[in-house]
Amino acid sequence: MNAEPIKLGKFQASKMIVKQSWNVLNKDKEIMWFPIISFFVTIAAIILMGVLFFFVALKGHPEAFKEGHVNNVAVYGTLLIYYIVIFFISNFFQAGLITIVQGRFSGSNLSFMDGLRGASK
Repeated sequence: MNAEPIKLGKFQASKMIVKQSWNVLNKDKEIMWFPIISFFVTIAAIILMGVLFFFVALKGHPEAFKEGHVNNVAVYGTLLIYYIVIFFISNFFQAGLITIVQGRFSGSNLSFMDGLRGASK
């Protein structure tokens, strides 16, 4: 017996996804730690990269931009390192979050540390 798929509009489908996501969030409060910790780690990386940029690209002189004494290789190198670090932080914590959510949908109850272990794999 073939059942026809349920046809939902975009609003109904979005409403169903939000409702299921809210149910998962209510069952696993530790999921909220991933964006919170990701935020603080990202802020720390931004500060670290700002200090690195100040000492490497600007050579410790804030007026270097005005005077045109900026090494473009150092600027672009610093930006590349910044991009890679922020990309890694974002993907790492998203992977941990996805690990816990997939565990919840498969019936297991994973902890925050299980999510971190899953992300580090």
